Amino acid sequence: MEMLTTDLVQEWPHEGEGQMACAMMQPLYRMAEGLQQLWY
Repeated sequence: MEMLTTDLVQEWPHEGEGQMACAMMQPLYRMAEGLQQLWY
């Protein structure tokens, strides 16, 4: 899961429509980070 999230962050477009989608995905990234902390 850690590798999947980092790949998404690296490959995600950072301008144009990507900003809107990124703003929507932000809560999911925070949830993923919280899960990673629980697993570690």
